[in-house]
Amino acid sequence: MVEGLKDQTARGRGRPPSEELRARVMEAAVALCAEVGPKDFSLDLVAKRAGASRATIYRAFGDRYALLERALEEAYAELASAPALTPSDPLEILRSAYAIVSRVTRHEVGRAMLRVLLEEGERELAAKLRSRFYEIAYAPYVKLLERARAEGRLVADADPDELCRIGVAAGLFSVAVLGRAFEPDEAERMARSVALGIIPRQ
Repeated sequence: MVEGLKDQTARGRGRPPSEELRARVMEAAVALCAEVGPKDFSLDLVAKRAGASRATIYRAFGDRYALLERALEEAYAELASAPALTPSDPLEILRSAYAIVSRVTRHEVGRAMLRVLLEEGERELAAKLRSRFYEIAYAPYVKLLERARAEGRLVADADPDELCRIGVAAGLFSVAVLGRAFEPDEAERMARSVALGIIPRQ
């Protein structure tokens, strides 16, 4: 069980739902956010889709923002958690970093998160999700690229943070502007192209 849910129930939220019901509620929350956005997201809609009562959901998860934040964070963490990598090859690092962006854009949670980031009035939730994104799928690769640069595997003026942002920007452009996912082959091509400009020539 997730620690946050334990904390809520300890404060009097009531008995937690079964794991099966919990999974249905979380899945419904992500799907509905992707469909209607956070502004029109409600516990009533989640209850109807998950086959549960609104009261049960409220007792277990709290208000709609608490549920939505928890659902998006958990779905994103499961989808985008960085593998246990220790490569020093910049191309492999970029491949892995951009592949996570591609995976997120091809999943419902990516569409849901984009709705939160772009919709007016959701600044607090958007800020939390950005922070979570950085922690899970961004910071690990920045650190790996910083180490590669220290080892002389990147040109001296290469900016690890900016190199990771390139993949994120490509993913956002694909979804928000082109209306489609950032496909794996596109992520691979971009990693190869970027690597050509940052790996020192022998």
